[in-house]
Amino acid sequence: MANREKFLKKGDIIIALIVVVLALVMLLPRYINKSDNPVAVITKNGEEIYCIELNKVEQGYDINIESVVIRVEKGKIFFSDSDCKDKICVKSGKLSHIGDTSACLPNKVVITIKGVGSSGVDAITY
Repeated sequence: MANREKFLKKGDIIIALIVVVLALVMLLPRYINKSDNPVAVITKNGEEIYCIELNKVEQGYDINIESVVIRVEKGKIFFSDSDCKDKICVKSGKLSHIGDTSACLPNKVVITIKGVGSSGVDAITY
C-alpha cells in the first residue's frame, strides 16, 4: 500500500489558529471604538471647515461644498454626489467608525471620523 500523509498536520493547525487570533486582536480596537462618540471632520484644501458630532444628528441633511455634496445622518456621513470623473469618493461608502476616511481628491475635500471615548484615547495601535 502507498504511504499516505495527512493533509493537515498538527503544526499546520496551530499556525492557522495563531493567524486567526492575531487577526481578531488587530480588528478588536475598531469595534471597541464603535461605542465612542464619532466626530466627522471635513477639510477643504487642508483647512477644517466642519466638525460634526455624528451621534447628535437628529435629522439627516446635506452639505454642499462647491461641486461636492456630503450627506450627514445619525451616526454616519458620506459623499452622496460629486462632479469628479470617476466618483471614487461616492463609491467609498458610509463612514461611521473612528478612523474611517474618505477623500474627493479632485475637489480637495476630505472626511475623517475622529473621536475621544471615555478612556481619553482616540486610537490604539500595536
